[in-house]
Amino acid sequence: MKFILFFLFLLIGVKAFSNEKFDKISNEVDFLEIVDGHTLIRPLIKLVVQNDGSITGKAAFRAVNGNWSWDNQLFCRTLFWGERDLGLNCQLVEYNGEIIRFTADEGAGAFADFTIEKN
Repeated sequence: MKFILFFLFLLIGVKAFSNEKFDKISNEVDFLEIVDGHTLIRPLIKLVVQNDGSITGKAAFRAVNGNWSWDNQLFCRTLFWGERDLGLNCQLVEYNGEIIRFTADEGAGAFADFTIEKN
């Protein structure tokens, strides 16, 4: 159980204050310009968000897969971590030129920062 809580903490991130300037990504076209052909990386997590609406990768040594769509200026995704269904969550997306930030619960929840690596 502790491992699952630790993983969820890594996957979701922590709500914190940051001095970095992030710009909101408001549409799917801008989002895909940033993520298409790249891997999103944070400790123990590597994800690929494809332009066909799929998400694949690994997190804490388990497979991650799901689907995403763009809805009302938000990135909405469903995810499975191994057999565990993490459900639907619509997230605010921001970018600072180096890091892409996903903030859960339509921008009201915890955030997760990912570096971007070319595939």
